[in-house]
Amino acid sequence: MQRCYPILMPFKFAGVVVKPGAFVPLDDDQVGEYFAAGVIGLNSIEAPLDEGEAARLRAEEVEAARIAEEQAQRAEADRMAAEQAATDRIATDAAEADRIAQEHAQRVEADRIAAEQAAAAQTVADQAAAKVVELAKAAGKSPKSKTR
Repeated sequence: MQRCYPILMPFKFAGVVVKPGAFVPLDDDQVGEYFAAGVIGLNSIEAPLDEGEAARLRAEEVEAARIAEEQAQRAEADRMAAEQAATDRIATDAAEADRIAQEHAQRVEADRIAAEQAAAAQTVADQAAAKVVELAKAAGKSPKSKTR
């Protein structure tokens, strides 16, 4: 049975150079050697092939290739957009983490300063209490207790 196979690369067939876009009629026993040589595709159609049918098939192949290319471009654009979104999210998360770390560092510093001030105030209060006791002893009086 003879079927027509699409030409992938130019080659000489029956004394004529055939080029991509055309189809060649081959018997089943001929297909192997042409396919092994890489000059025909395996998407065959039944022979005989009239010019209108061949043109329609070529147009379908061209359209399928165009659609495949568009899909590949969309997929690449989607991949790049997803990658950019992930990069943006990482940058946003890093900035937020930095902001939180800075706030925490500020709170720790404020707590340290407050603790130093409280310690200094306690030292002043202890010194003042000691001075009161000292002055009271020097005056011969003991300080009065405020507890009853």
